Formats: sequence, structure tokens, C-alpha cells
Amino acid sequence: MKKYIIEIDGQSVEVLAQKFKGQLWYHYNGETNCYAPDLNYGSSSSSSVSAEPGVVKAAMPGKIIKVKCQQGDRVSVGDPLVIMEAMKMEYTLKSDLDGEVTELNVSEADLVTAGQVLARVVGGSGEEA
Repeated sequence: MKKYIIEIDGQSVEVLAQKFKGQLWYHYNGETNCYAPDLNYGSSSSSSVSAEPGVVKAAMPGKIIKVKCQQGDRVSVGDPLVIMEAMKMEYTLKSDLDGEVTELNVSEADLVTAGQVLARVVGGSGEEA
């Protein structure tokens, strides 16, 4: 990751950031997040990457450090599911909907590839994420 000095609310702060497969991963204030721009903006193409609510995928190759849930667990939006290490940083992958963990495909110390499905959460109304 590269170190950048940016201005937030009039304050200069240090942010670590790395672009990977069209997404911007950044570390700020003790948290690591990912920003993926809307690839459909201003485009009529239907071949863009679609968001899959409830499907937790590895955005890049890495190692599973901790599994914070089990299959069958009830989770809420923002609950941590898996912690992985990639590019010498730890990333907490969280649930993006309320529901049940119906699939858990990793264990601690597993090596994962970019795009690999790590977990799946199905919402209370049956929708899959």
C-alpha cells in the first residue's frame, strides 16, 4: 500500500491506499475499507460486475486469519464474518445484510484467491447476498 496525505475536514491525515482489480482499498483511522466505483455510471453496457448482497468474496489473494461466525449463525449488517490478511494488512469482511450464514467455505490459515466465495448470508425474506 502507498502512503498518502489527504485533507479531511480541514485536517491533514495519513491514509494507506492500494488499487486492486478496479477497487480502491484504503486504511484510515484503524479500519480498512474498500471502495468500488459504480462501473455502470454513464454506460449502457450490461457486462459490468454486479453486486451480490450476502456473498462475501475475497477481493484479493490472501490468508484467513480468523473466522468470526459459523454456518447457521444469525448475523446483522456490519457483523464481522471473516478476517483475512492480504498485502501485509488485515481486512475484516462484514455482513452486508441481516440474515443467516448458510455457507462458510473457509477455516483459519486457509489461503484464498481473488473472487473466492468465503461465506454466504441469506436474508430473513429469503434473498441471498
